[in-house]
Parts: sequence; structure tokens; C-alpha cells
Amino acid sequence: MPLTSAIKKYVVPANTKTKADIIYGQIANFINLRVTQQKAKDIREERHIQANELTRDYFEKLELDRIAKLQIFAEMIISQFKTTDLIKLSNMIANYEYQD
Repeated sequence: MPLTSAIKKYVVPANTKTKADIIYGQIANFINLRVTQQKAKDIREERHIQANELTRDYFEKLELDRIAKLQIFAEMIISQFKTTDLIKLSNMIANYEYQD
């Protein structure tokens, strides 16, 4: 997946004080917050999703489309603009405007 590769190549090395799995989770939560206004933990609780299940299996088509668009956007700003600051990345994702 391009976003995963971009995070691994640029964001993880730039944030050495944070574990890689935490960084991946934070970025996933930035995207979840923009799409659903909830973090993954809250989505799991609200939709009764078990720990061994994928949250995306419980999303509606519009949510999945928006997640896909945000993943492309995030990959682009990380890879092309070398955005590695997690706060800046969070703000950029939060301000993303959909073209549905």
C-alpha cells in the first residue's frame, strides 16, 4: 500500500522517539476522525467490532471511498512534500475537503 510505504520511508525515521506501530495507528486515527468523527477504538465499540475484525469491513461505501481518497492525499503530502510532522499531518487531513 502506498501510504504504508510512505509512512515507513519518511514519517517513521523522522519520529524516532515514537514506535512505528503507534505512528501507523495515529495516522489511521487522523483519517478515521476526518471520515467518521471517531477514533478506531470508538468505532469498534459503537459498531460492536471484535478485536480480530477489520473496522473497514463495517464501513459504508461512502466512508470507504472517503478513506481511500484520504489515504491517497496523505501519501501524497508525505511522499511529495515530505510532511513528517504528525501534528501538521493531522491538521492537513482534518482540513481535507472531499470532492464526492
